[in-house]
Amino acid sequence: MGTHERSMTDVVVADGSDKIETGYRGTATVRSAFDGDRLVITHTRTKKTDQGDQTRTRQSVWTLSPDGRVLTIDTTMHSPRGDHAMKTVYQRS
Repeated sequence: MGTHERSMTDVVVADGSDKIETGYRGTATVRSAFDGDRLVITHTRTKKTDQGDQTRTRQSVWTLSPDGRVLTIDTTMHSPRGDHAMKTVYQRS
């Protein structure tokens, strides 16, 4: 974000159970599980709006290269405004 650093911490429990998070205008359900050598995280948020409930989903598939040096996160987002895909690649230096 420009010249500003941003850090984020997230705890992932990859046992396939649902984790419910309650927010200001709705709830979110997060499910994380391994699918072979991939970590799949599904995040579903339902938000209350003046137009009714709106649901957004985000699925991230995390894969690590065989040598352990490259982490790739493929994310697909679904919302009332349409679908978006994003790929993030981290390389260990």
